[in-house]
This record gives sequence, structure tokens and C-alpha cells, in this order.
Amino acid sequence: MIATHRDLEAMVAAGTFRSDLLGRLEGETIRLPPLRERRDDLGMLIADLLRLHAGKRAGELNFSREAASAIFNYDWPRNVRELKRALERAVTLVGEGRRIHLPQLPEALGVPRPRVDAPARALPDDEAGRRGAIVESMRRHQANKTAVGREFGVARQQVTRWINQYELQPHEWGGKG
Repeated sequence: MIATHRDLEAMVAAGTFRSDLLGRLEGETIRLPPLRERRDDLGMLIADLLRLHAGKRAGELNFSREAASAIFNYDWPRNVRELKRALERAVTLVGEGRRIHLPQLPEALGVPRPRVDAPARALPDDEAGRRGAIVESMRRHQANKTAVGREFGVARQQVTRWINQYELQPHEWGGKG
């Protein structure tokens, strides 16, 4: 079996693919439109791929509104293989959580990522400004402590200390209590 998006018969006619090789490879031809033209298939494919990567936990997993929107609005130029890798990554990064958020999806889906060499964001010196910056970051990252910590250049544990210090409620932004 061979899978390709190229028109091998046209390539043989153009002299860029060997006719004898096409004869050896040829079998049943199934023409499938690209995934971007089969958006109705995404739900079924996502369910199957989550079962593949998350096993019994697949039924517990769900997507934030933003993550679902990113998945359904993306063109999937590398088709099902790219979707498979994206979901594999999301399942790995969601850990024991149940909700997949934007930061757990690949950057290719249009999810902005901070540059690795970008300096950490400085916190304001005053308490009110500091609390406000942390709350803003928690909202933007859907209470993902690792992402908030990365933004400010601190460990995840420091973000947990801030949550306790400022009596924040991560569940308000999609996080665990």
C-alpha cells in the first residue's frame, strides 16, 4: 500500500516518476480529500485518537472553548498525522488533569508561545499591582501554573505560593482548586 498526495500518473507522464515503479506500487486507489475539507470527521477522529493516547481516561478528557476552537479552525496541512501528534502532545501535557487548554496544543495551531530567550515579565513592586499581574496571567493561561511561572521566570511552586498568599481561586479561570 502506498499513501501519497501526489498524482503519480501525472508524474509518470511528465517523466518525473518511473512507470515500472508505479506498476509495482499500484493497487486500489482511494481518493480522500484533505482533512481541512472533512471537518465533519474531526470529532470522530479526535475521539479515536484520544482513546489511542489516553486509554481509559479518554472519556474524562475535554477541551476548553479556546482549545476546541483552535482545533476546529486549523487547516491541518499535514492531515491526520498532524492531528494525531497534536493530541498526543495534549494528552501528555494535560497530565492528570481533565481539560485540555490552548497552551497544551502545538504552536502550529496558532497558539502563541513565549520565546525561550525572552526575558521574564517583571512583577510590579506594589502589592495591588503584583496581585493584578498574577491574576491577569492566571486568566490568560487558564490557571496553568507552569505557564504563569514561565511568564514570570519562576517555578510552578512559587505560583502556588502566590495563589495561597493572594487567596486566588484558580477554578475561576479553568484551573484546579
